[in-house]
Amino acid sequence: MPVYVYEHTGDPGKDCEKEIEIHQEFGSDHLEKCPKCKRKVRRIIKSANFTVDHLAPTALKEKGFTKLVRRDKGVYEIEGAARDMKKPGT
Repeated sequence: MPVYVYEHTGDPGKDCEKEIEIHQEFGSDHLEKCPKCKRKVRRIIKSANFTVDHLAPTALKEKGFTKLVRRDKGVYEIEGAARDMKKPGT
């Protein structure tokens, strides 16, 4: 489930921060009030929470993925290996 960030439009309640993170399903309605203090909030856009380092070959391998690099038209190889792999369906 994605995490959405909401910001209080005025002063937050005593036990609330200016911004709050809420887990919500895709397509669910935006919150209009803070679940804690019941004051007005609005959803704001934040940058994605990932870095390019998560796509490094060693990080991908640790997560069970294999990074393929396109060598020629329709020919792929595992990054850092000499083994060729053909594109599925060719």
